[in-house]
Amino acid sequence: MLIVKENKYRCSSQVIDVAHKFRSDGLIQKVGLKEVDGILEDPDERE
Repeated sequence: MLIVKENKYRCSSQVIDVAHKFRSDGLIQKVGLKEVDGILEDPDERE
């Protein structure tokens, strides 16, 4: 299932990894990366 929503770009991959350990609904969250002027944010910028 895909839930489409406005992204606030707050979570790092580490935060999402911890949250997945406590989830019981099977939902898998991924880091949303910003795109500015056609350039996608580097995931390392979220660390």
